[in-house]
Order: sequence, then C-alpha cells, then structure tokens
Amino acid sequence: MTEYTSNIKAVESMSDTELFITMLNGVTHGCLSKNESHDLAWAMIEDNSFFARIDTASVSEFMDFGLDEQEAVALVSMSEIFRRSLIKKSERESVFSSQSLGKKLIDKIGHKEQEHLMAIYLNTQNQIVDERVISIGTKNRSLASPSDILRYAVRCNAASIIVAHNHPSGSVAPSGNDREFTRALLDCCKLFEIVLLDHVVVGRDTYYSFREKDYLFDLEKTQ
Repeated sequence: MTEYTSNIKAVESMSDTELFITMLNGVTHGCLSKNESHDLAWAMIEDNSFFARIDTASVSEFMDFGLDEQEAVALVSMSEIFRRSLIKKSERESVFSSQSLGKKLIDKIGHKEQEHLMAIYLNTQNQIVDERVISIGTKNRSLASPSDILRYAVRCNAASIIVAHNHPSGSVAPSGNDREFTRALLDCCKLFEIVLLDHVVVGRDTYYSFREKDYLFDLEKTQ
C-alpha cells in the first residue's frame, strides 16, 4: 500500500490543517513545497470567515490566496459537487409499502425478456441509498449469489435490502430456486446484521412479495 493510499484512508483522523494540505497538494499536483502547502493551508484556516463558507467560495477568493485560475476552478467545482450531493441525500426516495414498490419494479423490470436481479439498499429511515442491477440471467439460470448483493450493501452501509427479479414468462409464482435463494440470502443478511426487507418477484403487470405472502418470512419472525 502506498503512502498516498494510506493517507486517503485515514482522512477521518486528519486535522483541519492536514486535510487542507492534502486537498491543496491534489489540486496543485504536488507543485507546492511542504512549507508552501502548510502556509497556504494555515492561511485558509485562520481566515475564519473564509473557512466557514468555503463550500460557497468563489474562484476569485481562492485565487486571492495565490492559487491559479485552473486550481481555483477545480476547488469550486468540488464544492459544488458536494453541495449537490447533500441535496440528493435530502431528496432520497423512501419505501413505505410493498404495493408502491411493486408498481415501481413492474415499470423497471417487468417487461424485460431476460431475468434481471436487482437490489435496493436502504438506510435506517427506509430511504433508498443505492439501487442496482446485480445480474442478468437466462431463462434457466440466475447468475447471482448472496455475496454479490451483500458486497454492495456493505459498501454503502445499508441497514436493509430489498431484492427483486422478474419472470420473463409473466408468472410471478416463486419457484423452488427462488425460495432457496431467499432462504440463503436471509441467513447471510443475519451474519452482517442487515435486514432483508423483501424479495419481490415481478411480472408484466403484477408482483409477488415474499414479505407479504411467504412462509419464509413468517419463520424469520418466530426465530
């Protein structure tokens, strides 16, 4: 592991000065000496009014500290991306019922001619933090395993998961393989202390919710 990678992974433990130095070295491509990057970082931190509103600072304000225009534009662009990210977080869609989710899933994958397995990852407020197609299978075989789903759950720190797949035949009756997969996923989720909220089988105009109808989730409640 390089020193750069180690530093990036330890950002949460960095001081304000260390974070500023890392940021400045990045946008200046290491052109600043150690003393120069330290002095520039210290100047930005000591300017309390600037530090408090750095997320809305202009290109000219960054240039006032000695950065060139390209470097200042890079920092302003980063700030704008982070601002938009915060807005996206506040607009996260919440999942309140299997009925509304079922309709959404029908629109997404109900018409697909191949089996699509997707996972929806939620936080503790049942807000969607990520969703993705895990695999695209054939008529006779699904390509995913529980580990394929849980890998992303850990990555986005999900509190719970909903999985869904379509049946190209249009029938939403779960197969024996669907039940085995659900049972295996339930067991794996418990190991990671992640809740499997539902497994939804999707057809062209209807769906089947394991949480609503299947004995597997009834067994989970009694354990």
